[in-house]
Amino acid sequence: MRKEIPGYEGLYAASADGTILSLQTTRSRRQGPLKPYRNEAGYLRVNLFKNGKMRHEYVHRLVAKAFLPNPEGLAVVNHKDADPTNNRVENLEWCDQKYNIGE
Repeated sequence: MRKEIPGYEGLYAASADGTILSLQTTRSRRQGPLKPYRNEAGYLRVNLFKNGKMRHEYVHRLVAKAFLPNPEGLAVVNHKDADPTNNRVENLEWCDQKYNIGE
């Protein structure tokens, strides 16, 4: 199952297994899964393009935005198993910073 990412409709989608997909073929990118890279903290990121500008986005935040309702407007996405590479939708939850750091 996949859903378009809010703010990137028609351009990118997230799948429930944590994959980010390009929905269009351009000169520099083919349609299909994007290859994420790890940042220094171990979180997976992808480069997304919109209106000629590139943004570095965290995969877990994109998956959460696409699949998980956030009626309370919480700002942080937590990995339930504490593995920053496990971006499956069932492993993610919206929370506040205090909860995320374990206070």
